[in-house]
This record gives sequence, structure tokens and C-alpha cells, in this order.
Amino acid sequence: PWLGQYGVGLATAAVAAILAALAVRRSPLAMTAGGAALAALYGAALAAATVSFTHPSGAPLQVRLLQGNVPISEKWDAPKLDAILLRYATLIAATPPGTQLVVLPETAFPVFQTEIPQFIDNLRRWSAAHHSTLIIGMPEVAGRDYYNAALEIDSLAPLRWYRKQHLVPFGEYIPLPWLLASLVHNFMPGLGSFTVGRGASVLPVGGEQAGMSICYEESFSRDVRKGVVQGANFLVNISDYAWYGHSIAAAQSLQMAAMQAREEQKPDVRATNTGITALITPAGRVAVQLPQFVEGALDGKIQPMAGQTPFGRWGEWPFLAMALLLLALAYLPAIKRRR
Repeated sequence: PWLGQYGVGLATAAVAAILAALAVRRSPLAMTAGGAALAALYGAALAAATVSFTHPSGAPLQVRLLQGNVPISEKWDAPKLDAILLRYATLIAATPPGTQLVVLPETAFPVFQTEIPQFIDNLRRWSAAHHSTLIIGMPEVAGRDYYNAALEIDSLAPLRWYRKQHLVPFGEYIPLPWLLASLVHNFMPGLGSFTVGRGASVLPVGGEQAGMSICYEESFSRDVRKGVVQGANFLVNISDYAWYGHSIAAAQSLQMAAMQAREEQKPDVRATNTGITALITPAGRVAVQLPQFVEGALDGKIQPMAGQTPFGRWGEWPFLAMALLLLALAYLPAIKRRR
């Protein structure tokens, strides 16, 4: 919460440097100074872990996270669409009474809203009848632009969208399109056709604000921090790691999400297609999760948290200042020798 992931990396590097110095310089003075430095770092870490910069905002939210477990080979197969929609409709219909938020994974509906207007209208009526907000991963089209997006259905209110702002290179967009677009499209037509989203990074849920991220956006502190700066009380991530099969990608992303929750001291809810769907506490601990590669729903409560951590307020600037200071101190002996 103080310096973010880079600060943790800096502390790790400092510990390694101290241990390396102790291995080289074994004098009593060096051992004493090194031991004192290690003790200071350890004490600072313990002290930082006990400080809370955020506080509860409103009542806890009852949430339901859906994991459709749709194979990637079926997800974009048009004849499978009705079965996919039915799968999620069944999970939504089984939502326990009193649930205030239901979250579906990234591209849970692999079609545009305009292609399933009646289905969306039915969900709006369900939302109104159950006083529950739906956040659904699905692509959005606006004119000639296409977005990887999240649709929010809140009763009969106007539909709201979050558009992914940090796209995957060569997957969702093509870098240097003037040079590479024609070449890439010759081999893989349609690749990299999404547009970078603009605008707010939050969606309102009841009286609270959800800080949104899609897929690997949650791996980047500056992306998650956008929502916090805009007033997010909790974090929502929707992802689909079916692309990565049984690799470590899903577990690695869960660890990154836990770090983001810890940095901002906000609860994080993650709905993924094949896992790992989970609830994460503001302390960065995974409270509960679903097994991978199973269809299911995860029900639980989160406590929205108001306020900002030092990292949430200032971002990476304090770390950059410290890094520049350390570089200056490291270069200082060389300057003295020249004089």
C-alpha cells in the first residue's frame, strides 16, 4: 500500500544486496550495519502491514460470480451460441435472493448486444425484479469501432459500458499498424481489430463504485489505480484464461490480482470463464475460489472500502523519486574520485 509492486521489488533487491555485501565484507562493522539494515527493512514491512488506509463504506454487498467453463473451441462457434446463453441464463436464474451483484466473465456473451436484443431485455426485467445488477463481458460495437467491453444492466436504467483500455498487442490490437497491419491480416484476418477504450474506469453498483478491469489489465497497477482515483470502493475483474489451457497463467493472474487488492486495500471480485474465479480481501488474501475447469457459481459477501492508500493516491512517483535518489547516491563516489 505504500510503494506498490515496484516498492516490493526494491525492498527485495535491497535485501539481496545487503546479503551479497555481507558475504563479501565480513568485518564486524559491516556485519553490524548489514544486520541493522535487514532488521530495519523487516520492521518497516511489519509496520506497513498493520496500517489501514481504507475504511468500510456502506453495508456489505452480496455478490455472485459465474464461471461458465465454455471451451474456447466452442465459444466463437455460432451454432453453440444458444447453448452458451442458456448456460449463463440458468446460472443467473439460480441466484440466491438478496444478491446485489452478478458478474459474468470476459466475453461471456460472444456476440454484440444488438444481435440478442430480446435476451438483453429479459435480463433487464430479471434485474428489475430481483433488485440485482449484472455485469456481463461481451464485445461492443459503436459505429466502425469494436471494443472488448463489460455491459452493466441495472434494472431498467440505461445500459452502461466499460471499454477495455489496455489492449493485448497482436491479440487485440496491432502495434505500428501502418507497418504491420496488412502483413498480420494476410496471415490472421480480423486479428487486432479492437479499439482502445476511453472514459470512466468505474461502474456504479448500488451506492458504491466498482473499479473495472478486463483480463490482463489487472496485472498493471496504473490500470487498476485509474478506477480507485475515480472513486472505486471495490475492484471487479472479468477474464477468460481458457486460451492458456492448463498452464500457470490463471494461477499467476490470481496472484497479481491479490497484489492489486493489497496495494489499494480494496476487495476484488474475479469472474473468469475457466478459472480462477475468486473473492479477494483488501489484505490481498483469497477468501474463496472455484476449482478450475468446472461450471459453477461463487456466492459471497464483500465489504466496499472507501479511502486511498499512499500508492493509490500518488501512484509510482514516490518509488521513482527513491530510485533516482539511489542512483544519485550510487554515482556520488565516482564524482568524488574525479575531483
